[in-house]
Amino acid sequence: MTNISILAVVSALLATALSAPLDSVVDVTEDTLGNYRFAFNSGDYSKVEERTQDGSTKGKFSFVDPDGVKHTIQYQAAAEQGVQATGADIPRPVPDTPENESARNQFLAVYSAIQNDPRFAESPHDDDESPISPEEYLAALHEQVEPSAPLVFQGDTPDVLAAKYALLNAHAVAVGN
Repeated sequence: MTNISILAVVSALLATALSAPLDSVVDVTEDTLGNYRFAFNSGDYSKVEERTQDGSTKGKFSFVDPDGVKHTIQYQAAAEQGVQATGADIPRPVPDTPENESARNQFLAVYSAIQNDPRFAESPHDDDESPISPEEYLAALHEQVEPSAPLVFQGDTPDVLAAKYALLNAHAVAVGN
């Protein structure tokens, strides 16, 4: 650990200690090899963290939310594994629905078609050219994705148009126009 890193850690720990309420406990130990241990407890919030000479860090923190429920998160961090946190309050990934999977697959097909179609490649004259319309772009893209199916553009329904105008008016009122 460089002197600047040690100074930054010590400064952060000192700032935390000085800003802590009088009934808080702060314990800091460190050595010249880059190892440190930091512990802080203020009743509603606590944190313990240790760093070893190889740069890996592990620790945990707890806090009490406004409803009086205590939450605890444990974590480890190392160069080869990154940060890994565990705790009952960490959001879990929601499984994809078939609709999400279908949409992702469609997006990946479209993205792949764009990447592989020479008509969409960058050229030095891109800034000089007239941009193509969204309809032209979609038609060219459609040739790559589903060349045998007809391309149909649908206009907004009356309900969608009404919602767009309501949003536009609400925005105008909000910004004072």
